[in-house]
Amino acid sequence: MKKILSLILCITLLCTAFSVALHAQETIPQGSLVVLGDSIGRGYRVEREYTYGYLLAQKLGFSLTNLARNGLRSDTVASELGTNTTMQQAVAGADVVVLSIGGVDFLSVYGDVLNGIVRYVAHGLWGNWNHMQQIWDTFEASLDSLVVQINTLNPDATIVVKTLFRTEVPVPATRRALHTIVNGFNDRIWAYYNQNPGAFLVADVATAFADRRGLMSHDLAHPSAAGHTIMATVISDTLHGTQTPLPPSHLGLDILAVVGFPVLLAADLILRFLVAPIMILWVVD
Repeated sequence: MKKILSLILCITLLCTAFSVALHAQETIPQGSLVVLGDSIGRGYRVEREYTYGYLLAQKLGFSLTNLARNGLRSDTVASELGTNTTMQQAVAGADVVVLSIGGVDFLSVYGDVLNGIVRYVAHGLWGNWNHMQQIWDTFEASLDSLVVQINTLNPDATIVVKTLFRTEVPVPATRRALHTIVNGFNDRIWAYYNQNPGAFLVADVATAFADRRGLMSHDLAHPSAAGHTIMATVISDTLHGTQTPLPPSHLGLDILAVVGFPVLLAADLILRFLVAPIMILWVVD
């Protein structure tokens, strides 16, 4: 009887040990994901478990090191990577590095968000994009610097650069100007990609966000949890060379655009013909 009990106990212990080992094997990360960039990469206004970095790491079975910070321009990210040992060590050990850059570049030039938006949009309303050319050029130089530094630190890492999405604002003239600004950044990403085959993968977030509703937070500048889910899916598909069907866009009329059309039209005309000229005169070149 004692032998039987001993045998049962041994079998139980072996099964328990096997179960623990199997569970440990399942939970050990199979790689490392690093996110560098601005507030969108950080997940501003979104809980950590709903950010695209966290969701992507779960999809890949990777550990996550999110070093993105609110308010970082692309040139600041490139500069910090050259001196910050924490960033360098994270990149050196990464399997995938995602760059979330560009969204802050034009907003911070004049020292604060409001000045950046007002001044660049004011110029754009009149078709003057000379002030953005320098920003786009700096962005492209920063992108090149980041790619070179990452490859130097870790030649085996896969770099993913996501395109900038176009936020939807209700005033048509402002929306067109902002779209032109965002398209300028994306054009530089695609140009670099085409001129440097294999330098990085492009996650086309812009296309995934186009004409889709419910992906932005209330500030119209940062993605909602739903937007982060879309970004995680797009980046994962980019890495795997697949295309997952995206969930349907939220349906329904834009009440602000329908009911408030006369107000929006008036705001558009005032912005274009009254406010924009004043703002242009206000700019100190």
